Amino acid sequence: MGETFLDREKQKEAVSQKRGRGRPRLPKDDAKARIVPVRFDLDDFRLVTTVAKANNESLSEWIRKTLRTQAETSMFGRTLHEAMKIVLLQQPDMIASTSTIAAEIARTGLYRRKDGKTPKKNQIGARARKYPGLFAFVAPQTIRLIPAPREEKR
Repeated sequence: MGETFLDREKQKEAVSQKRGRGRPRLPKDDAKARIVPVRFDLDDFRLVTTVAKANNESLSEWIRKTLRTQAETSMFGRTLHEAMKIVLLQQPDMIASTSTIAAEIARTGLYRRKDGKTPKKNQIGARARKYPGLFAFVAPQTIRLIPAPREEKR
């Protein structure tokens, strides 16, 4: 007995299902990130590329960081790392634990997350790691503010 057209189609379908390359697609709601296409003119592209390289960041990292900073400033009046800086400037030796910084930000109302809550100590630690030019870890969960270099007066 010969194969029918439907038998061959089922075989092809079974083979094609086995051959999938890479990770299967996630359902739309489970995707971790959203891609936002942005068009730059040549001068703007050169500028942002140069700044990203000067900061030792990929272009995507620099764009995300810059947009987040601007969004936080527009929405809350300051960024989380600015609030952390304010708290650390008031601490002896500009050093404090992440839980102390979080508690002081909550007490003074220096910053709120987009859900309206105050930042948690793990968010403080994550932000400090994101800005190694501003903050250094002196011990686990203990952050020191790195003083800004002083400019010479002429």
